[in-house]
Amino acid sequence: MTRLGALAAACGVGLTSAVLVAGGLQTSTRYSSNSDFQSFCASCHGTSGKGDGVLARSLSKRPADLTQLKKKNDGVYPADAVFKVIDAGHESADMPAWTQVFAKSQESAGTGAAKERIRSLVDYLETIQQKP
Repeated sequence: MTRLGALAAACGVGLTSAVLVAGGLQTSTRYSSNSDFQSFCASCHGTSGKGDGVLARSLSKRPADLTQLKKKNDGVYPADAVFKVIDAGHESADMPAWTQVFAKSQESAGTGAAKERIRSLVDYLETIQQKP
């Protein structure tokens, strides 16, 4: 198994379930972005997003400090760029293409649902930005 494959397997351990409410699926909070972050991202990026996760030292490139994205972009959170990175991954940095990973899960089967799940993560990351 490649290092990338092992990383994807390690990060993909805890898929979360869609939120059910009386009468069916609640679509406005379909994916728990905080839970997804802790399940899939924290092992590399750390529980607070600072790039200090338990796997960080074993990677070829240190994971980004996700709390500094707004600061590094002149006070503007780069939502579209963040989406693209999560969507496509960074093979040179051992980060899988999460659309492919999420599209195969029962909770977000298919590309459209996977991208919706990533958009939820992008929105969550905006909430953890440190003041520029």
